[in-house]
Amino acid sequence: MDVTPDLLPEKTQRGNIWRLAIAQALAGANAVVLESHRPEEKTRVQSFNDFIVFGLMALGSFSSGGLLPAYGWNTVLWVSFVPLVLAVVALALAARRQMPDAAGTPSTNG
Repeated sequence: MDVTPDLLPEKTQRGNIWRLAIAQALAGANAVVLESHRPEEKTRVQSFNDFIVFGLMALGSFSSGGLLPAYGWNTVLWVSFVPLVLAVVALALAARRQMPDAAGTPSTNG
């Protein structure tokens, strides 16, 4: 494999841009979580949010590590769609509850 030195900085720079984008998205999400709670709840909410986020990341890593050698990449990718679909459905239901009805009040049913 021939790796020319002039390609390495661009590849590294591209990887750093993606890492920065992910970090900014997580920081923005954490800010929204913290702004949604009272000051006395912020430390508990932050720790619970971190536990859920990083716990699910660890669970995903370990489960994909077991699926990959046994079943291959296709299975890992298809299994990863399950949490994605669940998240989209949960967001759609939450958005539907926040939509105002004809009188202008948020819907609380359903």
